[in-house]
Formats: sequence, C-alpha cells, structure tokens
Amino acid sequence: MSIFLRKVSKYFKEKTELKIFIFFFLFYVLFMSGHMGGDSLWVYLTTESIVFDGNLQLNDHPGKEFQVKELAGKVEKIYNRGHEPGNESKVYSTFGLGLVLFQLPFFIFGYIVSFIIKSLPRDYILLFFTSITNCFVSALLCMVFYKLCSFFNFSKKVNFWLVLTFGLSTLVFPYSRQGFTEPLMCLSTLTSIYLILHYHRNKNLKYIVFSGLLLGFS
Repeated sequence: MSIFLRKVSKYFKEKTELKIFIFFFLFYVLFMSGHMGGDSLWVYLTTESIVFDGNLQLNDHPGKEFQVKELAGKVEKIYNRGHEPGNESKVYSTFGLGLVLFQLPFFIFGYIVSFIIKSLPRDYILLFFTSITNCFVSALLCMVFYKLCSFFNFSKKVNFWLVLTFGLSTLVFPYSRQGFTEPLMCLSTLTSIYLILHYHRNKNLKYIVFSGLLLGFS
C-alpha cells in the first residue's frame, strides 16, 4: 500500500497539468450555478431526449411536466411546441451535438443518482449533474492553456500565473457556471493550436490531422 501511495504521490508531483485540471475543476464546481436556462436549456433537453427517447426530438411528449419550478414554464412550452392545431411539427435544437455528447455521461450519472436520492425530484438531480459538464470542459481548457504556455519556454512560475489569470480573470470562469457551448468551442480551438505547435516541433502528420478535426468540430 505504501509503495502504491508513493507512486501516486510521485505521479502527482510530476504531472503539473493534472493538478491544474483538478484545482480548476473543483473550483468551478464550487461556484457553479447548478441549473440551466436560455440556449443551454435546449442543449440539456436534447441530451434528455437522447437518453430517454433515443432521438433528438424535443416535443414528442406534449403535456409532460418539468419538476423544476423556475424553468417549468419554459420547458413545457418547448415540450408543447409544434402541437398547436394546424401547426403540428417536430421540434429540434438549433445547437450542435458537441456539448450534448459531453453532457451524456454527466446526465446518465445523475440519472443513476436519482434512484438513490429519492427525496429530491429527478429533474433537479439531472440538471445539477449535467451542469457540471462545463466545469469539466473549462478545467480541461485551463489544462490545455497551461500546456500551451509550456511551448514558449516560460518558467513554471510564469506558466502558473498565466493559467491562474486565464482561469479566474477571463470569461472562462463565468462560462463554466452555465451550459453554453462556448467553452467547448474554445477548448477545441485551443487544443487544435496546441497540436499545430506539436507538429511544428515533431513533424508528425497525425498532429495536423487531429488539429484539423478539432478545428472542424469547434
């Protein structure tokens, strides 16, 4: 056991970027809003539809009640949209599936937890865990930014202050609290730049390929 702990301790000492990720992830979770609204609500409902219905349609359960009172009116309007007499149509989100895919594991985990914590309405639990998604994405963004700084031969101290400023003094922090797609777009773009720099150093074609894929994804 002691050997294992020593190895883990050594790993954490060497992996500064991992510590950066853990720090920002915990920090963002501490200050996250725990709910969604506006555009992010459409992304959440798409995730919900994939898990529960196996499709992307948002209005295939007209009359369904949403248990979060603050959002119930907005959500139920979406559920019932397209079912007006003479105006029947399927409703889909206009946002991409990138963030939806990232939300899926958090949503599913929340769904499992909802069977354990039965004293709270399921929608509250699902929203809470799904809203952690951008905390995770934003923490990854800070980690990539730190690794990007390492290409410019700054000292570790300078890199630390740069990533601290980036993670706490820019829009990364407030956006980590919401369910918008911008943090994921920024993560994809910054990782793409990081891979381009890797290609410039190593001349390995795979970095350009993955960079292009991420840039297209963003």
